[in-house]
Amino acid sequence: MQQVALRQRIGELQHIESVLRELVRCRLASGQWEWELVAQASADVQASLQQKGDNVSDYYSEEQMKQALEKVGQQVSPAEVQQAEAEWTALVRDVRASRQLDPSDPRAQALADRWNALTAALYQSFKTDPTLMATIGRNYDQGAYASIPDAPTPEDFAFIAAVNQARGDTGKAGSSGG
Repeated sequence: MQQVALRQRIGELQHIESVLRELVRCRLASGQWEWELVAQASADVQASLQQKGDNVSDYYSEEQMKQALEKVGQQVSPAEVQQAEAEWTALVRDVRASRQLDPSDPRAQALADRWNALTAALYQSFKTDPTLMATIGRNYDQGAYASIPDAPTPEDFAFIAAVNQARGDTGKAGSSGG
């Protein structure tokens, strides 16, 4: 039971990494936050939380999320964001091209190592605001970011989780220390 709950939480956190990357990428590209994306994500989360009975006060409203994202944007340099974006985009594309690999294959494990390292770095950047992370994770769980071409899909997360599980990293299904 605890493993199931842990895996669900890990999945939520993995979703967060993608959403943060995409939101910051949009900000760098346009110089502004992509408020339509933020608004849609927040609306989806609020609807989901009401259906699931989650405590809405554990998550940001749309306006609070905007403010939190602006604060995050001030703490991360554009060069860091661009580098992370490039690394994640390349990794997601590599994962999608390799999902047919056996999880024990060294090439699959190398992809999981890259994923885990990038996830750990992302969490270090955003760990000061767990509510933002939770909000984005819930948004992602609700499919709010499914239209983003290079955002990881459930299949991508499942592949990395299977690789980590195959080598005994059950506590690291997508992150290494998050």
